[in-house]
Amino acid sequence: MKFCKIALAGLVIHFTLLGGAQAQDRPAHRHAIEISPMSPVIKIYAVQYGYMLSQNDELILGPAYVDVAYDFGKNNSPTLIVGYRRYLFGNAHLEYQLWPAYNSFHDYASNTYFKGFDMWNEFRAGYKFDFTIGKLPMYLNLQLLFGFGLIQGNKPTAFIEHEKVNRFFTAPAFFIGFHL
Repeated sequence: MKFCKIALAGLVIHFTLLGGAQAQDRPAHRHAIEISPMSPVIKIYAVQYGYMLSQNDELILGPAYVDVAYDFGKNNSPTLIVGYRRYLFGNAHLEYQLWPAYNSFHDYASNTYFKGFDMWNEFRAGYKFDFTIGKLPMYLNLQLLFGFGLIQGNKPTAFIEHEKVNRFFTAPAFFIGFHL
């Protein structure tokens, strides 16, 4: 197991250093806006602004609203996205995001709103495919997400029990973006 961790760390360092030599594969635009066409289906609405700090490093900021419903209740959560994307080689990247939020969770059983601070975090691995429509530089960002709650503020018992079984979230995702 220790060998696997060392090998994985070595590969990440290798591809991170290799990324500098292949950074010219990405567009020279410093700003980007990204949304997910899946938002109406998953009930998480977000607009991400990306700012290229360097050829391999991107800062991500944006607002989001989490409107996810369960059998026992529903999130009503305005959220801020703060993230960092590191390009490893070409347009392949790793990303980390924090989603601090004020959540007003509606518990259906008691018809009560449980208000409190939440903090979600998410690790992402993906690849961006650049293309243009007319003269507009755009991209498709395919990612695999892995996330879990760091802080689960004030929640009803049903939510706490649900989290014991469903602590981690993984899903494929795609985003459409355009460069400014």
